[in-house]
This record gives sequence, C-alpha cells and structure tokens, in this order.
Amino acid sequence: MLCYSVFPLISQPDSKAEKSIALDVPEASLKATLDVNVIGSISLTRLLLTHMLKRGKGHFVVMSSAVGKAPAPGQAIYSASKFTLNGYFHSLRSEDSDCDDI
Repeated sequence: MLCYSVFPLISQPDSKAEKSIALDVPEASLKATLDVNVIGSISLTRLLLTHMLKRGKGHFVVMSSAVGKAPAPGQAIYSASKFTLNGYFHSLRSEDSDCDDI
C-alpha cells in the first residue's frame, strides 16, 4: 500500500486581489475561480497520484491561502475554493490508513 504525504503550506492572499461581496461576483468569475483553484488542483493531483501509486511513493506539497483557514470579507468565493482544497487534501491523506504516523 502506498503511503503518500501531504504537506500543507499557507500563504497570505494577494492584497491587490479584487474583493467583491459574494452576490456581486459574476457567474463567469465564480466558475473560473473554482475551475482553477479546485478542479485544476484536484485533476492534477489525481493524475500525479496515479504515477505515485505505480512508483509506490510520493509526496504532495499543497499551497493554500490564509483565507482557507480564516475567511476574510470580500473573499467568499476565493475563500470557499481554498477551504475546498484543504478539505480535499485532508480527506485524501486520511484514505490511506498506513499514513497515520506521518
């Protein structure tokens, strides 16, 4: 059984990033944020995990944002995407019981 590690890294959000009240975010921006931050990250992870399983080893280093832990005003959509990634990688790691000691 493969034991893969997930190393979370937290960064501060770009202070120049556009901030909007959640209801004011256009549907296209909502979808773009989720496509890049969630779907893109999960799709790449699944692709890499396939190769890690074949090799029998590997590590993920996950770059997230402080708003994935503590939401900020005007960042609801971005924050939701980062909360999603945090949950995904915590769940992914928990799927392999051999990783309990890492």
